[in-house]
Amino acid sequence: LCVPSTVGLIVLGPQIISLIYQHGRFSEFDTTQTAYALAAYALGITFYSLIKIYQPAYLAFNDAKTPMRIALQSIVINAALNAFFVFVMHWTHWALALGTTLVATTNLILLALYFRKKSPGVWTREVFVTLIKIIVASIVMGAAIVFTLRKLSAVFVEKNLLNNCYLVFIPMASALTVYFAA
Repeated sequence: LCVPSTVGLIVLGPQIISLIYQHGRFSEFDTTQTAYALAAYALGITFYSLIKIYQPAYLAFNDAKTPMRIALQSIVINAALNAFFVFVMHWTHWALALGTTLVATTNLILLALYFRKKSPGVWTREVFVTLIKIIVASIVMGAAIVFTLRKLSAVFVEKNLLNNCYLVFIPMASALTVYFAA
């Protein structure tokens, strides 16, 4: 469920944020900026989920040091990436979220590589085939969200709470239907 959630949050993020926050002083600009950060964080959902699987697996092999070392390296990498993004690239808040996602990705890759020595049969062909199916179904689902949003945006033009609900919940329903069908 992490991969389709990632796609859904990236594609439907602005509408969700608008529904929840865009009232009073929270402007359309604020919604857009928050959606950028949400998209950058959403990219890391799958990686964080897999980290939460690998860490206890190391403990099952009586190895608490490897995940701890990797976590400490990740903290250093995160600080370096954030400094680079902000002070060198002059990117804004979303880059901090992207840095967090990149660190989670690095953390997962290192955990997976070292774990291969303990249990080489984790990433089998069947796992990769399933992952490809999930990715394809998620892409189809994302396309369905975009299509649904385009059609609904022409109908629900006025910005109000009820229309914002339609622009979030109808695409979500179509996304769930399309994902599970795919």
